Amino acid sequence: PVVRRIKRPDEQHKTYWDFTCGLMADLAQDLAGPDVTFHHSKLNFKWFDESDKVQWHQDIPFFPHTNYNVFTIGCYLEDTDMTSGPVAVLPGSHNTKEIDTSKVKYLTGRAGSITIHNSRTIHSSPASKSRRPRPVLLNCYSSADAKPYTPHPDPSINADTIVRGERALWAHHDPRP
Repeated sequence: PVVRRIKRPDEQHKTYWDFTCGLMADLAQDLAGPDVTFHHSKLNFKWFDESDKVQWHQDIPFFPHTNYNVFTIGCYLEDTDMTSGPVAVLPGSHNTKEIDTSKVKYLTGRAGSITIHNSRTIHSSPASKSRRPRPVLLNCYSSADAKPYTPHPDPSINADTIVRGERALWAHHDPRP
């Protein structure tokens, strides 16, 4: 057996939470605006194994919110190229009804590179063909006015923590389905 995912690294070790509340929260604030809520964190690994392919999907059905200012910032912990099973996205798929898989972009990069995708963005990752593991730390954030419709599916002790700014008193509702 191999480790494929470490759930809630933000509560497993202070270093992960410090990273989540530091530079990553600064980036989240640049994207979400002044008030940012932490949703969840996970550390995913890819191994040399056809079973580690991730099918095309959106994140928002797993944790629906009142608006779509919900996104994931990933940080590659090892160099990631096409043999490592990088994150793949369909740019613009968060704002369109049509899906064109010919426009797929593979998000490769050196260790420390980040990936960012909106919760509505259709994304996947191919199986790894590398003998080296590909770990990626994923932190999900939202604007503070993006309120969840459903209970958190796997909350850590830090879920719903305001990491920048202030808690929103009112939810913003996006008119899109």
